[in-house]
Amino acid sequence: MGTDIHGWIECRTWGPDLEPGETAWRPAVTLSMLGMPRDYEAFACLFGVRDFSGLWRPIAANRGLPPDVSQTIRTELESWGDAAFGTTWLDWPEVESIDRNEPAGPRTTRIAQYRRHEDGPCT
Repeated sequence: MGTDIHGWIECRTWGPDLEPGETAWRPAVTLSMLGMPRDYEAFACLFGVRDFSGLWRPIAANRGLPPDVSQTIRTELESWGDAAFGTTWLDWPEVESIDRNEPAGPRTTRIAQYRRHEDGPCT
């Protein structure tokens, strides 16, 4: 059985349920809508999930949900029950600070860089 990453990208913004000037996290897009393929090397590097090689220092492993995550994300996670594991998050500054030239270890990895084609899919 394989492992998939499920999640959301959220944005901090105002909403009609908030006071003027107040912001909260709001779901923007699911990861599934981005069409990302199953990539265990990326899962290991980012989240410490399926790290068969033991070479990765995960960026954001097992942090749980942030305390101020939106109710939409909380409800979705609860719907997964025991099937969900490795719950975590990372923010944009962490994504930007990833050293994409850092060696992964003594062997070549299968990390891939994906590009969206004009007709939609990533390869």
